[in-house]
Amino acid sequence: MHLGMIYLLLLKLLYPLRNKNHYPLIEFIIVIVIIWLFTFLTGAAPSIVRAAIIFCCMSMGKLLKRKYNSLNALSFAALCILFYNPLLIEDIGFQLSFAAVISIICFYTPIKNLVFIKNKILLLCWESVAITIAAQILTFPLLLYHFHQFPIIFLFTNFIAIPVSGVILYIEILLLAANPLPFLAYPLGKCIFLLIAWLNSWVEAMAVLPFATVNNISITIPQTLAIYIFIAVLNSFRREKYV
Repeated sequence: MHLGMIYLLLLKLLYPLRNKNHYPLIEFIIVIVIIWLFTFLTGAAPSIVRAAIIFCCMSMGKLLKRKYNSLNALSFAALCILFYNPLLIEDIGFQLSFAAVISIICFYTPIKNLVFIKNKILLLCWESVAITIAAQILTFPLLLYHFHQFPIIFLFTNFIAIPVSGVILYIEILLLAANPLPFLAYPLGKCIFLLIAWLNSWVEAMAVLPFATVNNISITIPQTLAIYIFIAVLNSFRREKYV
């Protein structure tokens, strides 16, 4: 999500240069360089590398004026990561990251279209809810298998955590730009510290609620696969009926 926010911010900042010669190539180079700098700066975790490869595919498609397919880009990202280290397929972060993105690609639009909202603010809130629900559909079997629990109030927690973390990211970008000016950098840094502390306190407070999670759930690999098959069958039925 944060890499996506940086990608959109770069496109907005570069938009005034759209009439310059060789603008598509300039945009491509700047976007690729900054995306990979951010990726390595944050530790190059599988989820970040996956997002970086996908945005590279998007930028390359835009440069070559080709159509972009999300599932193809995601498959290419998985291939690149596993080619570098095949053992990452056993990494929980790798599994959850790709499951969440596939889930969003497949289920976000159908869930969002369940409710028609004209108000832009309410629509933005509903889109946040829809993307959170969509991400859970293909990740909850992995949560049950690996962690033996399921979060009940994830929707409420993410409704606050996601926008706050986005605000923190943009203030951090301002902090980097204001670093040579201590009178600006200090209040920005203090604001980031307070927001992160509040966000952590919020998440911790939600986690200790007695009804926050359902615990002691134990499922086997065949049962996990059966859940995914069931989801795939329901999704296939939905597509045949409504599409």
